[in-house]
Amino acid sequence: MTRRVVITGMGTLNSLGKNVAETWEALLAGKSGVGPITLFDASDLLVQIACEVKAFDPAAYMPAKTARRQDRFEQLALAAAGEAIEHSGLEINAANAGRVGVIVSSAVGGLGTIENGVHVLENEGPRKISPFFIPMFMPNGASGLLAIQMGAQGPSFSVASACASGADSIGQAWHLIRAGTIDACLAGASEATITRIGVSCFDRLGALSRRNEDFSGTPAPFDADRDGFVMAEGAGILVFEELEHAKARGAKIYGEILGYGTTADAGHITQPNAQGTGAARAMSCALRDGGLNPTDIDYIFFTHHHFDHDIDYPCFLLTRFDQSIGKENQLQVFGPTLTEMITQEADSVPKVVGMIKVLFNQRSEEHEARERAEEALAEMKKELDAVRQPPQLPAEV
Repeated sequence: MTRRVVITGMGTLNSLGKNVAETWEALLAGKSGVGPITLFDASDLLVQIACEVKAFDPAAYMPAKTARRQDRFEQLALAAAGEAIEHSGLEINAANAGRVGVIVSSAVGGLGTIENGVHVLENEGPRKISPFFIPMFMPNGASGLLAIQMGAQGPSFSVASACASGADSIGQAWHLIRAGTIDACLAGASEATITRIGVSCFDRLGALSRRNEDFSGTPAPFDADRDGFVMAEGAGILVFEELEHAKARGAKIYGEILGYGTTADAGHITQPNAQGTGAARAMSCALRDGGLNPTDIDYIFFTHHHFDHDIDYPCFLLTRFDQSIGKENQLQVFGPTLTEMITQEADSVPKVVGMIKVLFNQRSEEHEARERAEEALAEMKKELDAVRQPPQLPAEV
């Protein structure tokens, strides 16, 4: 049985805002989410900037006792999920609880809890470790807590696929609803990796921007002078439903998932395939699932924060897609330029928050942010064409 899957609710907390509306207004205003690190003393680190969720008070979303028993990534997830459920109007009760799933992922889990727990063990001994340490650091902790809080008794788990975890959560929710296993699902990701160990490790990889004094233009993934991405935290959660289920309760529908594709380059541990063949295969899988042709696509949104600053990976990807659809197709590409690229680079979260932005942008009457991004991308492509010939790619992927 194949069923259609639609989006009926959205929720987010990120470096631009603590809900969907705030995030969208900040994007239109051209605000940056990058700023000095305030969650800990970073004065002795080479990287002192990040995209923090500003003035986040978990007590505004849950009792103080509950908040103390949760890692920050779990607190952010519960706050975003609350907005998504309220936004959708979905009611979970005894009659439908078994048909509602929760798939909220985290690439890392409770990194702050782990870091603090090690300090407590070394300095105060094992009896001082919190009895809630295990559920606070498990990557599936957010999914489990959400299922308990909302009474969702369908499948509840998380996906651990690094930066793709959020996108894969959405893909798994789509599969389960499409196959008839469940009727609705909360899916997305949450991350809170702005800790001393988190920032230090990513910087040691050579992945982070060190523009501590002038961070207004970073991250800049398509700039010749780019020096890395920016660590961030946040949560993005969506409510997915089977189409007829959503229509039967009069839900507002924001979009539909037609296809999903996922692949592995099976090459380098951090560097993507320079010719973009793995990503091209993933797009082909999504098109096939959706019963679409490349010429049906007129809009692409993608995130970009790989570790090799010398590879123009998006250029290869766009060239591959251009070869597939032909030059006659007027393809619009919306990537993490301008305000998009400075919202967050928080491991698993950007793909989910990116989907929220695309949905909001498509429905909004204001297109200023989109126009600016498209102009910047057009200029970027012109400059790239002027300095290099298109790469020679294999005929098949």
